[in-house]
Amino acid sequence: MLIVDDEPVICRGLENTIQWEQHNVKVVDTAHDGEDAIEKIQRHAHVDIVITDVKMPNVDGLQLASFLHERYPQIRMIVISGYDEFAYAQKAIQLGVKDYLLKPVNVEELVQKVRGLTREIADERKLRAEFRETSLKNAIFQQIADVPVRCPHPFRACEDVKIYPFISVLQEYMQKMKHLSDDKINVQKMRWKNLIDTTLNQNGFESVSVFTGENVLLTCVKVENEDRFPKKIVSLLKQDWLTFIWSDEVIHLARLKAKMTELTRAINYLPLVEDGEIVLSKFERERRRVPTYPYDLEKKFVDEFLQFGSAGLRDLSDELFRYFRSHKFFLEEVVQVCREILIKVINQYGPLLGTMCTR
Repeated sequence: MLIVDDEPVICRGLENTIQWEQHNVKVVDTAHDGEDAIEKIQRHAHVDIVITDVKMPNVDGLQLASFLHERYPQIRMIVISGYDEFAYAQKAIQLGVKDYLLKPVNVEELVQKVRGLTREIADERKLRAEFRETSLKNAIFQQIADVPVRCPHPFRACEDVKIYPFISVLQEYMQKMKHLSDDKINVQKMRWKNLIDTTLNQNGFESVSVFTGENVLLTCVKVENEDRFPKKIVSLLKQDWLTFIWSDEVIHLARLKAKMTELTRAINYLPLVEDGEIVLSKFERERRRVPTYPYDLEKKFVDEFLQFGSAGLRDLSDELFRYFRSHKFFLEEVVQVCREILIKVINQYGPLLGTMCTR
């Protein structure tokens, strides 16, 4: 709130005799004419309510109302006047003034009017926040949808919004969910989603989370300031029951579909990590091409089967999986190598057992 009156004693009285903080109001400053008020509104930037006298030197209350009506229409005004003339009230209403009070001011009436304005401001902010969230959510859905959707005008503007996208997955998902009903699975997934969004919102971040797969939650955090942003998000969200795939950059929402493809592909790295998280750029640098097939280990396996040595096979298995981890094999590549080794063993030793085995 800004209080404007050419009599300092009235400014001090309105500022100090009413406990504004009890009504969710902070008096940011006082001004002694309309010109002073305009300068202070521009300085403070986030003034919501102006209480002003009408009769003041330089720029009076109605001139101030006219300026705010044109330049700052979101600011609510309460005009206090010593003139009981309809023309003043009519002009004030035409200029968007919310209330017109006569002197001497009834303090309780003034407080009630201010409280009404604070409720109105809060309702408008809530609606704007809901609209922004809906717009952002729709723009995200349109980016990740398989079928292109024509983007309505309010949502098209979101494409230039900067976001920080990342993926989370629930550890041991199948083991945890296999005996649960669909309703209980949904409860667990909502707990997971709400934890992330609530934690971010409580720390001042606007986010949207969307399940893009059975065990894949995409979260997009709206970014206003990029300074050290990813590190702050990482520190807030770490959980011992979730694994995260962190993006390597803040992007425009219009790039989300391409980035989502990269993040989803990085899920393949999860069996290879020990600390429960992946930073996309780090793993992309470390694995530029498909790793070399372990031909030497394959030969050792085939030879060891002839010896029927279970201890030797266990040692070879351990060595093989160390090779998978150190060379960044994807899970499907691990499966393929194991299948090829098994086929070689069966093809070589099957005839010795009297059984011809084929692929």
